[in-house]
Amino acid sequence: AEDFVSEKKPIPPKFSYLEEALKVLTDIPGEKYCEKKLGVKLVDDTYTACDFFDKDVWWRGVIDLLVINPETKMATLIDYKTGKSSQYADTRQLSLFSVAIFKHFPDMQKIKSGLVFLVSKEILKEDYTSDKVDDMFAEWGKITLRIDAAHQSGVFNAVPNFACRKFCPVQSCSHWGK
Repeated sequence: AEDFVSEKKPIPPKFSYLEEALKVLTDIPGEKYCEKKLGVKLVDDTYTACDFFDKDVWWRGVIDLLVINPETKMATLIDYKTGKSSQYADTRQLSLFSVAIFKHFPDMQKIKSGLVFLVSKEILKEDYTSDKVDDMFAEWGKITLRIDAAHQSGVFNAVPNFACRKFCPVQSCSHWGK
């Protein structure tokens, strides 16, 4: 996908089923970034853009496809998924990526984002606006406070989720389901 979008390289025959969806993405107007690395750091209680490898980075993320259109002040954020289904998809990563985009590209006013499931040909869409960045940070702040508290106390409460039955290696957990 990256080679097709960024370098116009042909799709190998065994992945030809991807070509139609990728053509739609290449037609989105704006500057395209593949595997765009972004960082965010906290300075004086304010989250700011920083380099991915900055020593004070608070968060790092790599965006599969980012399209920046300065004329419309809109960005498009795409995260490719190779899973067979969107059934257990979590769109929260799109929110976090969007926060970073708004910090790195402060002229952007809207972000259209999506998890694109290449095999099942599904897309889960979320839209974000720059006026909601503080609310988005507040939500992520709650999550990080819980993580910080767990690290400080050494108590990591079990939280059941989709990974319990298939992927989780913690057999001592009451939610482990293998």
